[in-house]
Amino acid sequence: MVPVPVSDLPPDAQFKGWEDYLVQELRLVPDVTRYRRAKYYSASTGKTYLAPLPSECVGHFGPALRSLALYFGYVGNMSHAGIHRLFSDVGIHISAGQVNNLLVNGQDGLHSNGHDVTLAGLASSAWQHTDDTATRVNGKNQHCHVLCNPLYTAYQTSLTKDRLAVISTLLAGSPFTYVCDSAALAYLQINGLGKAMRRQIAALFPDNGQALSEAEFTQRLASMPTLGPRQYKIVREAMALSGYWAQDEVPVVSMLLCDDAPQFNFVTHDQGLCWVHDARNYSKLAPVIEHHKQILAQFMDRYWNYYRELNSFRLTPESEEAQHLNALFDDIFSTKTDYEALNARIEKTRRNKGMLLQVLDHPEILLHNNPAELAVRRRVRKRDVSFGPRSNEGLKAWDTLMTLAETARKQGISFLQYLIDYHSRSPDAASLAELIRQAATQLNLSASWETT
Repeated sequence: MVPVPVSDLPPDAQFKGWEDYLVQELRLVPDVTRYRRAKYYSASTGKTYLAPLPSECVGHFGPALRSLALYFGYVGNMSHAGIHRLFSDVGIHISAGQVNNLLVNGQDGLHSNGHDVTLAGLASSAWQHTDDTATRVNGKNQHCHVLCNPLYTAYQTSLTKDRLAVISTLLAGSPFTYVCDSAALAYLQINGLGKAMRRQIAALFPDNGQALSEAEFTQRLASMPTLGPRQYKIVREAMALSGYWAQDEVPVVSMLLCDDAPQFNFVTHDQGLCWVHDARNYSKLAPVIEHHKQILAQFMDRYWNYYRELNSFRLTPESEEAQHLNALFDDIFSTKTDYEALNARIEKTRRNKGMLLQVLDHPEILLHNNPAELAVRRRVRKRDVSFGPRSNEGLKAWDTLMTLAETARKQGISFLQYLIDYHSRSPDAASLAELIRQAATQLNLSASWETT
């Protein structure tokens, strides 16, 4: 209690009780526990018997310290050197190498949890946001792929950013299987393989619908020496796509919501494009003539008014309104002006009508890809501080810990407490995968797919 000095009070002042004022503080002090372990020696067996440590004791650092190291590294974006400096300054005796071990090694349980989160997230909705960004691993360029929806975010880094990498991301680390069916053969034709070559490939894989492993697929194609690197990749993409659609180990995604990068084409049955990405192309126009500036400004007013109408439709979808918005799109994006660069850009938007208006059939989806963009930005911030992991184990830790941290945030739970409960072997530790499954049941993010 804090009294008012009597000298500050006038003679007629009357006491009216106490007023609360809260001050929060955080104390970082070392807490060292010495375990005295019973030790026995048996001459008959020639062995020493030592009492086991409690299950939460892993090495010489407790659950809270190990959790703080991960939290600082993957949520606070502190560098290894920064974490080492902080721990040393508060009195923890730890080497820089040991800090690296805490951040990278011994994360098998968390890797398993991260995989469960990805599978639960893929099963939680028929649609997924996706995007990618660069990540250097031991000085070499790789690419981090993001999958997310309102319930989770998953990170997976691979060597490339091509269509095969997108398929691998959707498989959540499961191996490719290869299927030659009518869809695969159609893919070969769309991508320019000649009739004679398609006939040879169909003869090599006569067992329509049979899933082949990587080794079986490679062995069969080895008998076609005339197949060049580009053609080989097209064949692999075609059969890997059919294999992805046919497998039942990982939930198959019906729609990717993404930008218009070519690697996302053909991967899912439907594809939704981001309106914000489309609008950025109009902002790249640089009219010089004042008249053209006015035309562009007037058109963008119509553009964003239409975008707002689509957003309103998402909240209260009605079939009549969907028909109106479909017709209004044709009206807006058939506009012709005397600004040719704008006309060309409008035509490109018009050609993407089906992918931009997926919301009319599936009002659960967003009109933009901001969730994936924000997830990618968090990887970029991590990359700014730590540049990149130096090993495959470090890369795996980056992907897993960022997956768990972002998913915990979306599920509204403390990631630091999640880590402490995990390291403490607490029976009350939250299961992020189970939280995703429960939330998916309540939100039903795939309602329009179920009705069709």
